[in-house]
Amino acid sequence: MASLPKEWSQQLLLHFTVVILGFTGILGGLISLNGPSLVWWRVGIAALSLLPIFIFTTRKPMLPPRMLWATLGTGLVVGAHWATFFQTIKLSNVSITLACLSSTTVMVAFLEPLLFRKKVGWAEPITGLVVIGGLLFILGVEPGHEAAMGLGLISAFLAGLFTILNRKLATATKRPLAVTFYEMLGAFGGLTIYLAILQPEHFTKVPQGSDLLWLFLLGSVCTALAFWITMKLLEQLSAYTLVLAINMEPVYGYLLAAWIFNENEKLTPWFYVGSLLIIGGVIGYSLWQQRAKKKTKQV
Repeated sequence: MASLPKEWSQQLLLHFTVVILGFTGILGGLISLNGPSLVWWRVGIAALSLLPIFIFTTRKPMLPPRMLWATLGTGLVVGAHWATFFQTIKLSNVSITLACLSSTTVMVAFLEPLLFRKKVGWAEPITGLVVIGGLLFILGVEPGHEAAMGLGLISAFLAGLFTILNRKLATATKRPLAVTFYEMLGAFGGLTIYLAILQPEHFTKVPQGSDLLWLFLLGSVCTALAFWITMKLLEQLSAYTLVLAINMEPVYGYLLAAWIFNENEKLTPWFYVGSLLIIGGVIGYSLWQQRAKKKTKQV
């Protein structure tokens, strides 16, 4: 049996990971904790999930000092993004949060060339605008949520920043498991300091009942596994390609919610219009990228 081309295998794995991430918003809505507390448990569980794999499969557990500090620092950015993401959900709703997060595509389209010293192409901004248009069709923008939208845009900027930083770390270290583990530690350490100063009552409360189950799924599957896979993919894919695919997360998230919670009656015709725009943008950019690579090889 003929195997799939490498590019298609990467895309299938990438979108499988995005489906896993689609559960994130659902689980975040089910868990009763506030944003920073929720993420503290999330990254702590993720680090513990990765620890035995990291110990028994890694010959050199430590990264070089410069890379170690860069990875821990990136973990701080990851923790801040997730904390602001979930807090935006608590302040408003999943729709507004995802609408704000859609701006990550455009941010990365301009940030990545700046940090990698490349020219800004025409395809990235145009595709980003198509994706944002699709997400706005799906999600809409409700008035009266200015503070939440401001926090959501900060979260989107942090998401773009840590994705680009992860791209640099992935290509420099070629050690996705180590980078993932230390970033979870960095996020955990940063949030521990934050909570100790601003929310010390956090340490007197232990999640109960269903919160524990949802946190375990969120930390082990939707964080440790998904983050590890994306770090591996970033060795080959650009940060923009990754973020573009992650824009499918709200589509998958809504479909999962319709399947799990029987919420399909909430899907309006605009949902399908927006979904087609997003899917068209993702596929169109992938085809354009493959064509550009072929032209480069022919030159």
